[in-house]
Amino acid sequence: MRYGTIAGVGDRVSRLVLGSMVFSTEPNALRNARQLLDRFAAAGGTAVDTARIYAQGTSESAFGQWLAGSGRRNDMVVVGKGAQHKAETYEPRLTAADIHADLETSLREMQLDTIDIYILHKDDPGTAVGPIVEALNDEVQAGRIKVFGGSNWSHQRIAEANAYADAHGLQPASRSRATLKRRPGTSRPACPSLHGHHKRADSSRDAIVRSYLKAIPTTRRT
Repeated sequence: MRYGTIAGVGDRVSRLVLGSMVFSTEPNALRNARQLLDRFAAAGGTAVDTARIYAQGTSESAFGQWLAGSGRRNDMVVVGKGAQHKAETYEPRLTAADIHADLETSLREMQLDTIDIYILHKDDPGTAVGPIVEALNDEVQAGRIKVFGGSNWSHQRIAEANAYADAHGLQPASRSRATLKRRPGTSRPACPSLHGHHKRADSSRDAIVRSYLKAIPTTRRT
């Protein structure tokens, strides 16, 4: 297993990040999730990607049950996602109240005090970055998240948010995870941009276990 360092999180972040979209509290799915998580942890995996919307919220509960029962909280890096658009209308949900509500629910469902990396699931370019950055910094100060970033945010919006943070003495976003899309005529996914810069990182998705590789600046093997 390869590991990397994320400032504010630590140096034991596995580059192989296990997705949890298929987890749920349905008995068979719960049993499968526990087995998958056990094998992932035994292989040295430490990072698990979760989201408030997966399995209508039950994915977080399934993961939380495993985490509490396994006693591995100190070994794992929990990635949480929230503030997804409304399922029925696809209207944006990116207000401070939306962020706080989703985070509070995720913490409760996963039986956690802190989420290591918190990612806003969708962007709304029509929403000013200031209140978003301030809401996330409130959660950092409260100890409920360590670092934050955006999924499906453009590097321009990340740069805008980080400029606001710098101008107001606030913590900036740490990373952006772009949706992986297939390159035309190939079986390889396109490469996402990271950190709001024009960097590229090789990434891949395992369609069976919903895993993917996240590029982390500093890597090592164990």
